Amino acid sequence: MSRLVALVVVLAVLSSACFADQLPKGFERIQAAPAPMASFQDQEGKPVNLGVLKGKIVVLNLWATWCAPCVRELPSLNRLADRLDRSRAVIVAVSQDKGGHAVTRPYLQKLTVPNLHAYTDATGRLSREFGVRGLPTTLIIDGLGRVVARAEGEFAWDGDEIVAYLNTVDK
Repeated sequence: MSRLVALVVVLAVLSSACFADQLPKGFERIQAAPAPMASFQDQEGKPVNLGVLKGKIVVLNLWATWCAPCVRELPSLNRLADRLDRSRAVIVAVSQDKGGHAVTRPYLQKLTVPNLHAYTDATGRLSREFGVRGLPTTLIIDGLGRVVARAEGEFAWDGDEIVAYLNTVDK
């Protein structure tokens, strides 16, 4: 009986290793290309770009308060932040609202998503530079600052499949 258990464990490990780098359903693999360095505003209203996060995996979510699917997925992004190793990965949810922090900050407080900071891009420059076709759009950026995948539309970000995929993204 113990040999059977050992065989099952070995097969499970091999199976997860073989399929670990498969994209979750709905994701699009992108030929690794440098992420645009367009500026957006941090929580204090200071300009920042993705270059400051080099070395970490970035889940870059572009959203807006007026976008119902965006708002529905924010709580799952908040829970995803709890499941990731923060020394290795970070979630950057950037509002595309024209009103900037005046609109975004109170909205996030009302939603009670403490792991998501009020990043804003009132100019929409990030959306243009990433070729966003609609919101929400999320880009996965590896530790070298390269976009490796994108997801358009609403997702349950805290699911095991997505967490497993993010854990396979190389630095």
